[in-house]
Order: sequence, then structure tokens, then C-alpha cells
Amino acid sequence: MSQNQGGYQGERIRIQAVLDDDCAMARRQGWELDRLPAGQGLELLALRRTVPFLGRRLYLSTGIHGDEPAGPLAVRTALR
Repeated sequence: MSQNQGGYQGERIRIQAVLDDDCAMARRQGWELDRLPAGQGLELLALRRTVPFLGRRLYLSTGIHGDEPAGPLAVRTALR
């Protein structure tokens, strides 16, 4: 039996295009982008922005688990 047999059957995304779009939107809205090395030529992207009057921090984490693209698309929606 194939590992992904019966798995996600929805629309596929081009993840690099989604990431590029998200980073461009984030920069336009004042977010800073950090690239964190994750080994074997991979990196994690971290967005941060200082909001002095809030005095709080918010951490959101997303990725693709298996072949389900909902996480990166949710970030795109939040940035818009």
C-alpha cells in the first residue's frame, strides 16, 4: 500500500509561489523577514513586527503536513 494512498485529494499549490507572495505582502505591511537555517539546504521563514502599544507577542506556526496545504494558505489569508 502506498504511503499517501487515499490521502489529500484537493487542489494542489505551488508552495514557492505562495511563500514568495506571502513574503512580499508581509514586507509591504511592515513585517520583517528572518530566514532560519533548518539543515540540508532548507530554511524556515519567520515574520515579525513590533507593535509597541500592544505589549504582547503572538506566535503563529504553519507548514504542510503530508500533502495538506491549508496552513500556508491560511497565512496568506491572514496577511491579506
